[in-house]
Amino acid sequence: MWELGIPKAKIGADDPRAGKPWRAFDPDEKTGGSVSTGIVIDSGVLNPDLLNGKKGGRIWPKASVRDRIDAIIAHEWAEDKTLDHDAALKAAAKTELSVSEGAKRILKAMAR
Repeated sequence: MWELGIPKAKIGADDPRAGKPWRAFDPDEKTGGSVSTGIVIDSGVLNPDLLNGKKGGRIWPKASVRDRIDAIIAHEWAEDKTLDHDAALKAAAKTELSVSEGAKRILKAMAR
């Protein structure tokens, strides 16, 4: 995340509701990622069907894990700024983070 331009203070988070300590990757969740006090990527990034039936659902299964991770980070970063999922979809497609070209394609598809 740091390489993409995410500030250190926004990398990872605690989840006191579940008693989970600070982490940047949560193997127990399956949504792709989340943001609270910081950005957390989860095992959903490994699921080729994560966006099945949603915008970006055709490009997601063909994308590399790196591209998926970058896309989720950019989306969660945008959601942290906009505080709205739908607004984050549009904002992430125009991200200034140093995400991969494949991630940019995913983000643009998700914003359509």
